[in-house]
Amino acid sequence: MKKVAFFLTMTLFLALFATAAQAQGDWSAPKHYYRKGKIVAIDKNASSVTFLSQKRRRTVFVDAKTRIKKNGAEASFAELALADRGIFKYEKTDWGQLSAIKIFVDTPFTTGKISKITPDTVRLKHRRKARNFKIDSTTIYRNWKEVDLSELRVGDQAKIFYNKLEAGGLVALKIKATGPAVRYYRRQGKIVTIDAANHIIKFLPKKRMGRRKLALKITDNTWIKKNGRTATFAKLALADRGTVKYFKTKNKKLRALKVFVKTPFTTGKIGSTTTDTVTLKHRRKSRVFKIKQTKIRRNGRNVHLPDLKRGDWAKIFYNRLSEGGLWARRIKASGAK
Repeated sequence: MKKVAFFLTMTLFLALFATAAQAQGDWSAPKHYYRKGKIVAIDKNASSVTFLSQKRRRTVFVDAKTRIKKNGAEASFAELALADRGIFKYEKTDWGQLSAIKIFVDTPFTTGKISKITPDTVRLKHRRKARNFKIDSTTIYRNWKEVDLSELRVGDQAKIFYNKLEAGGLVALKIKATGPAVRYYRRQGKIVTIDAANHIIKFLPKKRMGRRKLALKITDNTWIKKNGRTATFAKLALADRGTVKYFKTKNKKLRALKVFVKTPFTTGKIGSTTTDTVTLKHRRKSRVFKIKQTKIRRNGRNVHLPDLKRGDWAKIFYNRLSEGGLWARRIKASGAK
């Protein structure tokens, strides 16, 4: 009986010891969890990342021990971005929070055909779904050459690496596009004719570039800038000077990719004024400018036409009227007070 009692006592002791050892082992080596998902929120103040995995959101906290990789290279917490996808390894702390051990992610991308291009967006169509991507410091390649946005073509096959903006929408980080090789032409000159009905401008290049007028078709994909700002076709005016970039279509029509122009100006001394005109004398040549909704400044102040004086030195920004003559858009004058 004593042997049986001793055996039962030892068995119970060993069972209790094994249970305690297992509990101690669980405490010293917490369980690690692996999840695949994408980042849906980043809290920089709390150093936390919320990711979506299997329709469930989890928030993990990042500290100095967390190892972060992005696109295969070591990265910092600041380099993580919304929509990044990858693997998240974490553990549960004693107080119930999730502590990140590893975050290995890649920048998401999508492929498809470019269906629309504007000065700051690209629309990519994949099957029946189309998405707009904002262009902001985006690196763009076409046919393996680095280009700018104006050289992308509707119909190009493209691969776009992107991130999601906190305010909503998608921003393109890199675009790799392929399409048929196209020869582009650049010319400097001035606008001499505007066909508003057909969205066509006639552009007269400088003498050294040939004096043949170019009939350029303006489309929704044409990038227009006037005086350094993005503009519309309606803002273009006769005598605007600058640079155009265009290509020839299969039927030998000219299609404008870029139209970057500035309002022309001239300087000289004011010779005379009437109720609606100003005469400016430059060297031995005098020109008459019509005044209509013209902004006039003299000695740094906004003034009216009667305030201009004969002999004032002036800089006049102008355009040519379709019916003939010159129209002063803006006058900057200086003279004796």
